[in-house]
Amino acid sequence: METNNQIIKEAIVQIYTRINNKLQKPTFGILTKYKNKYWVITVHHSIFDNNKYFCNSVEIWSGVHPDVAKSYNKNTNSQLITKYFLPNDINSFIIDMDNDLIAFPISQTSLYAYNLDGYIDPIKIGDLAFIAFLDYADENNVLSKYLDGIIGNVSRINNDYAVISAKGSAGMSGSPVFKIINDKFYLFGIYTGTPQTTPVTMEAVINFSKVSFLNNVFIDKLK
Repeated sequence: METNNQIIKEAIVQIYTRINNKLQKPTFGILTKYKNKYWVITVHHSIFDNNKYFCNSVEIWSGVHPDVAKSYNKNTNSQLITKYFLPNDINSFIIDMDNDLIAFPISQTSLYAYNLDGYIDPIKIGDLAFIAFLDYADENNVLSKYLDGIIGNVSRINNDYAVISAKGSAGMSGSPVFKIINDKFYLFGIYTGTPQTTPVTMEAVINFSKVSFLNNVFIDKLK
């Protein structure tokens, strides 16, 4: 389903974990709606190392965590969307370890959500793709979120993922990725890292971006 810049900005969230009550660096995710249910979709490695969870709790915020803002002597209008405790809540998650995806159920929210109803996976080599994430501006001592991202072309398509010709980095994990057609945005995947390389991989493509597809098999599990 198509969307616009405002909905993308509002639908992108940040996922924070705690280890022994210590706040860890966040990953991005996207708030979605499917069949009247809400889910935040992000990377499996946000809370798992291989198949073992490494944190005690998970917090999903609409923007930067207040403790992070406070460390810069700033405030934030971010809202806590939900919180989970591990291992108690793990059975409520939808997990696709092979493709590095996870979906967290959201009971209810008044925030914008990307509508996955009627979802299709319409990409081909050469398509323009936008890897979307957040940054923050200081507005009267309040960290206000704005939409940022990088753009590249689809350079390779595999069964479960695509490679985008844009330089990826660790801080982008969980970012939603959209196909752009006539200034409209169509969600098709989640940034999961950089693709595996071989000794003969050209240096130019080592840091390209790997995007796991939100395919119909994964989406159907969200019913």
